Amino acid sequence: MQGAVFRSKGCFVCGTDNPGGLDLAPTRDGDKVVLRFVPKKAHLGFSKAVHGGITASLLDEVVGVACGQRTDGKCATVELTVAYRRPLLEGVEVRAEGWYVRKHGRFVLGAGQVLDPEGRVLATAKGRFMPLEAQHIQRFVGEGG
Repeated sequence: MQGAVFRSKGCFVCGTDNPGGLDLAPTRDGDKVVLRFVPKKAHLGFSKAVHGGITASLLDEVVGVACGQRTDGKCATVELTVAYRRPLLEGVEVRAEGWYVRKHGRFVLGAGQVLDPEGRVLATAKGRFMPLEAQHIQRFVGEGG
């Protein structure tokens, strides 16, 4: 399955109406949710390395969306573990990809990675997500996502 993924209005990563956000557009690539990101100076933590929170946000987005797509809804992050292997660098495009792993009780498990242009793994993540019921989506996400 290929194609665009729903974008929330206020989301920090994919939000279409978040002036402080990254304004990224996740897409489907087979069973994965993928986004591409070119870090800017504003995303740095150290002088040349992207802040780890930005990397974690990219992974949270693609893994959470992949889990939500698998459950035909939206999911809330319960736990996300990120392993940082190499720094993301200003001006170097990366590919973040996430996928569903399995259902575990009432939770959904997913995983993901961030790759550089040569395919080297820069960071990995695994997470546990809770599928949201309609009233939770309305309360926390709002009208139109």
